[in-house]
Amino acid sequence: KLQISLLHSISQHYSSITHIDFSVDAKYLRVSCLYNLNFFSTENGSHIQNVSILKDVKWKTNNVPFSWHVQGIWSSTDMGSQVECIDCYIDEENEINSVIV
Repeated sequence: KLQISLLHSISQHYSSITHIDFSVDAKYLRVSCLYNLNFFSTENGSHIQNVSILKDVKWKTNNVPFSWHVQGIWSSTDMGSQVECIDCYIDEENEINSVIV
């Protein structure tokens, strides 16, 4: 039987959360809603505002529609309305092998 308990609540979003990714080491979350991307510590639930400290973090999942790995799917005039879901496989060398849109 799976036992789940609430550890932290996050509230730094302007609308409903649409995508969540965990870092490989499970220390961080990246969370998107509409056109925003936010980062959080899983250890204490704190909002990470200095995102440059996360530049070398490897992500276990890649579902958020805003990241370096998927930036090529957006046209210069796209407001995000056509992209509903995204995922990509990133290998051990941090290279993208496939993107699913």
